[in-house]
Amino acid sequence: MRYLLIAITVLWISAHRLPAPIVEESPTPSREGAAKPKPKRTAESKSVSNPRSSATPMAMPTKKFAGTWKGVVTWGIWGTFEHTIVIDDQQSTMNVTSASTVHGGTGIAHASVGPDGITAQLSGLNGKWTLKPSGDGRTASVRVTGVFLDSSAIFTRVQ
Repeated sequence: MRYLLIAITVLWISAHRLPAPIVEESPTPSREGAAKPKPKRTAESKSVSNPRSSATPMAMPTKKFAGTWKGVVTWGIWGTFEHTIVIDDQQSTMNVTSASTVHGGTGIAHASVGPDGITAQLSGLNGKWTLKPSGDGRTASVRVTGVFLDSSAIFTRVQ
C-alpha cells in the first residue's frame, strides 16, 4: 500500500499539463463589412399534400445550454465511458451521470455560464466539466479536467 501511494504521488507530481489552445482574436469588423446580405427568396410550392412531415425537426430550447446531452469521454487508462449531462432550464445546475458503475464520474453541481460555455466543478475526482454548444445547437464540445485528466469529447443533444 505504501509503494502504491508513493507511485501515485510521483505520477501526480510529474504529470505535465498541455497548454491551453491559442485563440487569435480578429479585429472588430468595420461598419461596411458588418452588413449581412439578404437571403434570396426561392419559389415554394403552394400545394400541401401531407400537413405532417415524416421527419419533424428537433425543437430547440430557448436556453442554449439547457437540456440533456450524451457522449463518450475517455478517462485515460481507465477507458471510455458514456456520460449524460443534464442542465436545468435555469442553466444553474449541471448533473453528470456515467453509464458505468465502475467509474465515479457522477455528480451534480452549481453551473455558471461564461464565454467558454457552461461550467461546473464536480466534487472529488470528477473534475471540472465545460460544455460549449456548436452553432447548430445539436452538438457540443465537452471538456473534462481533473487531477489526472484532461479530455475532450463531442456530445449530442437528446430530447
